[in-house]
Formats: sequence, structure tokens, C-alpha cells
Amino acid sequence: MVSNANFNRRLKLRRWLKVLIAWPVMIVMCWLSYEQINEILTLTHLLGSLPKIKVDSMMNNIAPFLGFLIFGFAVILPIFLVHPFSEALIKGCFSTPLGRLITGIIFFGTLSYAFWLDGTIKSGIIEHGYIECFSEKQLTLKYSSRTYVLDPSLCD
Repeated sequence: MVSNANFNRRLKLRRWLKVLIAWPVMIVMCWLSYEQINEILTLTHLLGSLPKIKVDSMMNNIAPFLGFLIFGFAVILPIFLVHPFSEALIKGCFSTPLGRLITGIIFFGTLSYAFWLDGTIKSGIIEHGYIECFSEKQLTLKYSSRTYVLDPSLCD
């Protein structure tokens, strides 16, 4: 029979091995979400100066923001679990009403910023006089985008 302390030690070791295996994947996913957010912000700032732009659908523009929150939390969580004090801090985020309120404000604030940014891109397209290029429009089950040009001769 295995003592309780040995069993707990093996259980913790297995849990940490799973975390160490999953951690690089979470870091890569967080980095990819960050890169996509930078691409959206760059498109917002360069609107009007680019002769041809490709705009993703609303869901594809919002997904990186939520992905950054989720994967960013998943990357930080194992770091917090190293110290016993920080474990209580993480539990406080989800078990107390104030912690849930702050978590909800961060989540819905990020979501509303993503919606606002998508609306800014769509209104900037109209404001700068872009014309939709129907020949380069992509519509698939998981991805859709539209291409806009300032000069109709740029459409292939």
C-alpha cells in the first residue's frame, strides 16, 4: 500500500509534467494572438494610406483578443501555483464576488474594445472611399475576409 504522502507527491509530479508539456503550446498560442492583435491595430492606423487592404470578418477580428486573455491566463497560472500564497490569490479571483466582478470587467472590457475596433475598421473603409473587390472575397466555414481597394483597377 502506498502512503498518502507518496501518492500526493506522485500526483503533484504528474500534474507538473502535464503543465510543463502544455506550457510551450500556450506560450505559442498567446504569441500568435498577440501578433494578430498587432496586425489589426496596424490596419486600423494605416487605413486610407494603403491602396489595397484585406479585412477579416468580425469573429476573426475578435478571436485574437479573447485568445490572448485565455492563453495569457493559462501561461501565467502555473507561475502563480508555485507559491502557496499566490494559489489563494488565484482562488480569490473566481471564488469571491469582487474577484468575479473584476474578472468579468476585464473580460467584457476586452470584448467591447474588440467590437469597437472592428467597427472602427468598417467605418474607416466607408470614410476613405474603399471599394470592395468581389473577385478576391473569401468565404469558408472557419474563415472569411473581404478585400477593399481605393482604385478599381487594382482588382484582379
